[in-house]
Amino acid sequence: MQKIHFAIRTLLHSRGSTLVKILSIGLGLAMSCFLFARVAYDNLIDTCFNDYGRIYQLNMQFKIGGNELAWQEMCVGKLTEGVYSALGEDMVEAAVMTRRFFGNNISRDNEILPGIVMVADSLFFKTFGVEIIDGDHNGLAQKGKMYISDRMARKYFGDESPVGRMLTGWDDIPLQVSGVYRDWGEESTINTDFIVSLSTLLENHWGGLGWKGGDSWFDYILVKEGTDLEVLNRKIMEVIEANVPPTDDFSLKASAIPLRDVYRGQESVRMSTWTLSFLATLILIVTALNYVLLSLSALSRRAKAIGVHKCSGAGRGTIFAMFAIETLIIIAVGLVFAAFCFYVARRFAQESIYDNFAAYISADRLWVVAGVVVLTFGIAALIPSVVFSKIPVSQVFRRFVEKKHRWKHSLLFVEFAGMSLMGGLLAMVIAQYHYIMDLDPGYEPDNVVCITRSNDGKEHREALMKVYASLPYVDQVAIGSMPPGYGYSGEFVRDDHGSPLFSSRYDNWNNKDFAELMGFRLLHGRYPEAIDGSEAVINQEFSRLMGWKDDDAVGRQFRISDQNVTVCGIIKDFITGTLYQEQQPYMAMTEDNGWSQRFFLKLKEPFGQSYASLMADEKELMEGASNFSCVSLGTQYRQTYHSVEVFRTMIMTGAIILLFISMIGLFGYMRDEMHRRSREIAIRKVNGASTAEVIEMICRSVMTVAIPAVIFGSVAAWLIGRYWLEQFSVQAPSITAMYVLSGIITLILIALASTGMTLRTANENPSKSLRSE
Repeated sequence: MQKIHFAIRTLLHSRGSTLVKILSIGLGLAMSCFLFARVAYDNLIDTCFNDYGRIYQLNMQFKIGGNELAWQEMCVGKLTEGVYSALGEDMVEAAVMTRRFFGNNISRDNEILPGIVMVADSLFFKTFGVEIIDGDHNGLAQKGKMYISDRMARKYFGDESPVGRMLTGWDDIPLQVSGVYRDWGEESTINTDFIVSLSTLLENHWGGLGWKGGDSWFDYILVKEGTDLEVLNRKIMEVIEANVPPTDDFSLKASAIPLRDVYRGQESVRMSTWTLSFLATLILIVTALNYVLLSLSALSRRAKAIGVHKCSGAGRGTIFAMFAIETLIIIAVGLVFAAFCFYVARRFAQESIYDNFAAYISADRLWVVAGVVVLTFGIAALIPSVVFSKIPVSQVFRRFVEKKHRWKHSLLFVEFAGMSLMGGLLAMVIAQYHYIMDLDPGYEPDNVVCITRSNDGKEHREALMKVYASLPYVDQVAIGSMPPGYGYSGEFVRDDHGSPLFSSRYDNWNNKDFAELMGFRLLHGRYPEAIDGSEAVINQEFSRLMGWKDDDAVGRQFRISDQNVTVCGIIKDFITGTLYQEQQPYMAMTEDNGWSQRFFLKLKEPFGQSYASLMADEKELMEGASNFSCVSLGTQYRQTYHSVEVFRTMIMTGAIILLFISMIGLFGYMRDEMHRRSREIAIRKVNGASTAEVIEMICRSVMTVAIPAVIFGSVAAWLIGRYWLEQFSVQAPSITAMYVLSGIITLILIALASTGMTLRTANENPSKSLRSE
């Protein structure tokens, strides 16, 4: 207790220094804990299922014309059945094929029940170990049956049981609720609110079940205990080769991946995990070392007090314990301050960093906080405690002068390098974010909204077109099947012998009005007019893959399925998916086959006012429609790169915190330097040194450390940034200049801060310092 009493008295005696330490420790802990909690969250996705270690997802890869396409999660319709039939006795305990539908697909008496719909076969609940808490267990084996999660059951039915109730799916498919299952939470890649039996989908001719196409299914298997993954994948390939013998033109590969590795194994997630872990570690180390720097900067002032303690009988262990307790108290109070920061910043974080901010710092991740605290304490307490405990008792009788100050330069080097690294990363991310936001996507999403409605036939569509066109805030109206940038279904382009050449993105329009509304750039020819699918417009990438030149592609033919298609026009390449992907080939036809159910409206300026008017008219416009949704394409395009914006915000927050911590460390260093060199400064001033010369002398030692540290940090930022930029198909051209500019700004900030901290002492009367000697 006496050690605690002495530690508290010392901290209260140096209230200013204590407050600064608490602020720096608290901010560093807050940011480190949040980043590590986010990393933990990403690496615990899909661990919510029973026996998740035995659940695997099947992935598939096409090889077309000797070219291997990327591995994909969507599999052909026969894969699950083939694997389960062949391996069910030895390795696979259960298997399920699924498909999800987003939007408003379920309704009750024309009342939309928003939620994600999954279509699955009869072994879904066995595969994932999901508990059915009410109703029949065998509904997924029957047509027209569905299940609802307990969360959605409470939301839409209250305390009543929904079992036996009739709902409607996809406008006109009757569905009876067979049961209620226990929701497994949001920390999963397999989120759904409703589950409809697979036979219902197939009865309505939705979805293909083949070996060479229809890759629209997400397949999962539950393997038996002790199954070897390498052997399992070899057996899966034997199943594939038995059903799809490989040829020079076409072959398939498939493999099983542990469910837990599906999300955390994605390139973007692995990149995020590595980058955030590095940044969190950097902030933790700089925070701890900054505390060490502040503590040791007080060495000359606290040496006599430590000598007094030793004269009173305190040994090295006692002094060590006293300073360790001081550190523990400051970290504890800093932790309270960090919690306060979380509380204050939760709304900002929810809106600008992560939608599910509360989940990342929830109680079940307190072990992350504990780990960060232990590491911080280990670094921050050990070094000062050891140094202070070695101070000899003779310091009571003489003035302590610290001659070895290279350790302070080492600590400053780490802090300055951390500042430069974070500043360089921030500059890089800002440049890349603005570049992709300002990049021409090849079409015009601004002011365009996409309305998805139920399919009520051609006459009803045409009537709605007239209604939309008559609205005063609508400029143009068109019908299409898919908005640009959402990703498209694929179609194999074949040669004259029917062998696949490559897979192209496929779209169909109601007429050329869609292309004109979206602002596609027609380079040659015209838009398709035939409604039988016999002619198509293609993009430049399609022409390149066919070996054609853009200016002579019009009039040429290619083959899809068993139909020859004539090229009637070439459009400029546009972003068919995202900037995380390479440019994809694209073709579009004009077909009146009923699938083009999306209305595209170009609204007049001001867009916000026009959009609000459209939403105000929603009830009248959706009369009789059980399926209605409206999305702004401009907003959706920006939302695609929200993760970049989030990363930018996190880097900015971390950079500000590191700047604050580093400036505190620099202040502690400069204060100690002024105290240590006060007599030298006074003598120089007596001998005629000017204020500017004194400032230059003191700042030179800082800049000697800062310049190599900033260079080191900028190079580290360049290496990390290069790794992070690999996820994009395009990169900002000015990235290297941004690293240099960031380094220069960092050096200017350090120089200005050093000058400001030195100015008072440089202007001080030298007699004051000499008199104290």
